[in-house]
Amino acid sequence: MKVLLASMEAGIWSDVPTYAGGLGVLVGDKLLAARDMGKRVESLTFSYPLGYASVRVVDGKPLIEPGIYDPLKRFKLKESFELRTRFGRVEVQLLKKGRSWFIHTPLAQRLYIDTPEERLKKEIILGMVAARLADGYDVLHLEESHAALAGHFYRGSARIVFTTHTPLPHGHEVWERSLVRKLLGWDRELNMTRLALEHASYVNCVSRMQRELMNPYLDGRADYITNGVHRRWIYRGNARARLARLVNERAYRSADFGDRFTIGIARRFTGYKRLDLPVRVLDRLAELPVQIVYSGNVHPADGQGIEMLQRVLDAIGGSKLPIAYLPGYDIDTAKLMVAGSDVWLNLPVESKEASGTSWMKAMLNGTVPVTTASGSVPEFCRDGENALIIPAGPEEQQASFLVQKIGEALKRHDELSEAARQTEGLSAERMMREYFERAYLSHS
Repeated sequence: MKVLLASMEAGIWSDVPTYAGGLGVLVGDKLLAARDMGKRVESLTFSYPLGYASVRVVDGKPLIEPGIYDPLKRFKLKESFELRTRFGRVEVQLLKKGRSWFIHTPLAQRLYIDTPEERLKKEIILGMVAARLADGYDVLHLEESHAALAGHFYRGSARIVFTTHTPLPHGHEVWERSLVRKLLGWDRELNMTRLALEHASYVNCVSRMQRELMNPYLDGRADYITNGVHRRWIYRGNARARLARLVNERAYRSADFGDRFTIGIARRFTGYKRLDLPVRVLDRLAELPVQIVYSGNVHPADGQGIEMLQRVLDAIGGSKLPIAYLPGYDIDTAKLMVAGSDVWLNLPVESKEASGTSWMKAMLNGTVPVTTASGSVPEFCRDGENALIIPAGPEEQQASFLVQKIGEALKRHDELSEAARQTEGLSAERMMREYFERAYLSHS
């Protein structure tokens, strides 16, 4: 059996900026797990020569820059062809390296940083190329509704699987009628999730909680296969000391880091992920023998996310506590952070997180999650046993609980760390077994 994952992003190599965050890295973890299992799974995304968004700090302010590289030097050209669309002829070079295909076209220079018209054009191109490529596969797996047009354009016999990775609107786009008429010639509004449902033989969410929340919207059809992470995240050696050195070399910080209990937090800066929750209680955290390291990117059009990042930077500038922001967040930085921290913070609004995987990567390294009961956390984390869970409630109350839970982690770290490391079910191999058995319908 051969499977093609069609996605707007894929995090395969740390220095190839074809990923923005969790979805892209998850696609990469699926490929690695399938490789380890001897399964034939490949991915398709764009080459994005201008990457996504990388943050550096200048005079205490975030500067968001593209991540420039040359795909033609990194990947092998397999085929060149022309797509005929209602918006003109589109030249495509199809590139490949290992198990990963990349669509190289002037119409997809940068990931997620575009106008609505540019975004829909990308989704049309992704759909057309995926449909063309899928004839060589047994399963066409649509990773998020961005890839829904692949199901529409495809005319072969491959089984179509649709996975939704978020309950939030950015994963369930609705294109207005005039734009759809212009780019596709259809005289109607286009709901990408509804289109994916129309063509998929199997539909799933990525946690039990997300399925419970979204199943009415998904016509009651959704199964759930909870996300997992590949063991590439385990970092050997003295990770905390290496993280401290990296912070001292490269971070915007209030003070140098040393051999001190380290709290890590790194996600995309956006409203519901609430990365600024710790800075609201920074005076209380300063009474504890800890140091805090932040990282994470932000979309340049996400005003709320940029304001959140600025609040963190402002707090660093005025803090007596060692606190830092590491710029240039990528897979390698994340790998060191989840291993080099003693505690990992995961603080999203409970109902808005589909799964979350950063805390899973932390647990594989024996790093103790302090987390809200969001996404797939309730499936694996037991408060006071292998994790410390912040109860639901008003944000001010949750911020207060955050301080309490970190205090508990200081006292019981070794015990909690060993239990976190032994948590079962977090692996991407478990996740991929479930996809093959339930979504792809293969036991081979």
